[in-house]
Amino acid sequence: MDGAQLGNLIVLLAVLAVLPFVLVMVTSFAKLVVVLSLLRQALGTQQVPPNTVITGLALILTLHVMYPTVLQIRSAYEDAAPTDVLGAGFGEAERMIAAAEGPMSEFLIQNSSPRHRLLFERMRDRREAEIDLGSEDAPLADLEPQIQRAIETITVTAPAFVLTELTEAFQIAFLIFIPFLVIDLVVSNILLAMGMHMMSPVTVSTPIKLLLFVVVAGWEILVEGLVLGYT
Repeated sequence: MDGAQLGNLIVLLAVLAVLPFVLVMVTSFAKLVVVLSLLRQALGTQQVPPNTVITGLALILTLHVMYPTVLQIRSAYEDAAPTDVLGAGFGEAERMIAAAEGPMSEFLIQNSSPRHRLLFERMRDRREAEIDLGSEDAPLADLEPQIQRAIETITVTAPAFVLTELTEAFQIAFLIFIPFLVIDLVVSNILLAMGMHMMSPVTVSTPIKLLLFVVVAGWEILVEGLVLGYT
């Protein structure tokens, strides 16, 4: 293995090391975890369901949401020509990355807000303009189209998707909190009117919240809304 192949191997291993973190941020996992965690907080059930259950449920729902994209990646992988640019026998990894680029970019674009994409485009263009003040080289013009698309995804589409996911997660959490907050206020006022100052309102409101959530089929409504919110 020569020096170039060794350098390529180090780069590939570095990419594989951060791949799990990247997959968490460019899939529905982050949004699902945030919503489920805030749901637990709204119910006032402390550590029930536990973090392992929330993470597992978010992972299962993420697999369900990403299944069509995975099928597109598989189809693109089967149609892609073998390549071994990095050398050292990493052609299959390169082929998989190339196959995933198109479907993942499409998924990120479809599920990110145009306003957020425009925000990151403006920030990127501003930073490029500042860099170009002392340089005659165009940062993207001379690059291959595939590399340009990858840079576009990394600098604009992916962060816009993450920002959109967090925004939508907080919006959903706000709607979840409203009915439970009303229950807390009603229970607190009733206990205060009855003179039961020593009884914690949480002791009374938590069972009522759980009953309401089960009666209205809260899990079905929440899961259906989260999953069908992706295109």
